[in-house]
Amino acid sequence: MEAALTMKSSRALIVSTLAIVALAVPLICFAPTAPNTAGYAKQLTSTLASAELNNDSAKGAPQQQVVNGWTNRDLTALQIKQTNELIKQTHILIVISASLLTAAGAVACGIAISALVSIRHRRTRAVPQPISPLQLRSTHD
Repeated sequence: MEAALTMKSSRALIVSTLAIVALAVPLICFAPTAPNTAGYAKQLTSTLASAELNNDSAKGAPQQQVVNGWTNRDLTALQIKQTNELIKQTHILIVISASLLTAAGAVACGIAISALVSIRHRRTRAVPQPISPLQLRSTHD
């Protein structure tokens, strides 16, 4: 009886350890990093400073329009970089969510299968039948 309890407890320990590993691996492998906002702030400051210098050296409206076009191009490029970074972060979160759902489903299936096997094992075990007094008399005669 003690061996059966030890086997069940060790099986439960193995299943729970595998469940924890299955849930932790996606979090560790695909952990999102915080966006580099300091880098974007430096790029923005640099772009605006460059625009201010170019605007100061521009003589007349046509040159100012060209400088504004350059500034617009640089700011648009910075916005595209930020958007791409956000898209990458969102993709990583989607991958983590899908991995966690898959791992949770696998753990749930494993627990269900283990429970079904345990129930089936209990049912197929030979259960001793009570002996009636008539059967006892016939064996003694």
